[in-house]
Amino acid sequence: MDGPVDLIVVGGGAVGLATAHAAAKRGSTALVLEKREFFHDETASGGTSRQFRLQYDDPAVSRLVLASRPLWAELQERTTEDLATRTGCLWFGDPHAPGAEGQIDAVLAVMTELDLPFDRLTAADVTRRFGFAGIPDWWTGFFQPDGAATNVKATLRAFHRAAAASGRVALRRGQEVVAIHTGDGGVRVETAAGDSFHGAKLVIAAGPETNAVLRLLGFELATTTWTMVSAWFRTREPASELPTWITFQAPRTGDPGLYYGFPELAWDRPGFVRVGVNHPAAVSAEPPSRREVDPRVVAQMGRWVGEHLPWLDPAPVDASACLCGLLTRSEQPGALARELVVDFAPGLRDVVVCATGWVFKIAPLLGEVCADLALDGRTAHDIAPGALHPDLWRAGALR
Repeated sequence: MDGPVDLIVVGGGAVGLATAHAAAKRGSTALVLEKREFFHDETASGGTSRQFRLQYDDPAVSRLVLASRPLWAELQERTTEDLATRTGCLWFGDPHAPGAEGQIDAVLAVMTELDLPFDRLTAADVTRRFGFAGIPDWWTGFFQPDGAATNVKATLRAFHRAAAASGRVALRRGQEVVAIHTGDGGVRVETAAGDSFHGAKLVIAAGPETNAVLRLLGFELATTTWTMVSAWFRTREPASELPTWITFQAPRTGDPGLYYGFPELAWDRPGFVRVGVNHPAAVSAEPPSRREVDPRVVAQMGRWVGEHLPWLDPAPVDASACLCGLLTRSEQPGALARELVVDFAPGLRDVVVCATGWVFKIAPLLGEVCADLALDGRTAHDIAPGALHPDLWRAGALR
């Protein structure tokens, strides 16, 4: 594609590709600049699976997930690969214990408000229905039947193929952005490869590396980077009927007590399930140059599996780490302050910023929102949960 485009997108992950796809659907031209290879495993879109869930402790975010479902169905129609496996979603533990995902009781209140279906569970129910062992008898939980496991690579491929097939999107890999110029003539982006690209509008969706791009415009978000660790565990008996799940418990010495996992999935290493530690193994201001897996965290995870998941071999296999750029509470860096940012950059109506953490589940919707904001200056979707506020910018970063 030669000449200026309607929209330049920086970042070729789920949100960036979804944005280009949304722009093409409405007849606009787009250019996606990806620093690495498409479908790489080095930042937020790494790994094979993500949890899809409706429940949040903020009803506005749950509404965004509900609004994303028709877009997921549309994307599924464009590919022969299964984008998700419906499993249901199980949360259980101390109903008052805070976790990165919120609190069980707070989420129950939102599901009740929105009339989302769920089953209340006792600790005995969790053991009887799902096989978790050794959990305190005073724990409670719920099962939400609409939860699913999302196929990350299939989703990225579906967005990529749809964008390429439109004839309106150029997809460029190995293009690290080193300069951005804005003005009345639109946006000009320069890359380390020596290329210069022109577009009417710009969307920045670079995951945990978003700040490296924003600094080219003179500001940055007050985000932190979490290194999240997970590993594979061999099944001792079939686990395909299990839901996705998350636990909540008060921290113990050397163990924050927060875990999550998946069932055995036909498209995701049959014979194994993936279990993760649902708290950061490391927190840093910037994305680390190397994603190192802390062996102490892996051992901690193996101990928890051995205590509570008797249908798994407790020896972790192929542990790995994923990076997430998140907006966390200043007094509690292990808890989220908000789920996402999607808005115009301060003072720049031709630049849209989408900085997200755990919102792969609404990537199709975020793509549509980013395209709407950039190309129309507005969107019909309620993006109040992602609106920018002054307290999201680091002091002295804005010039």
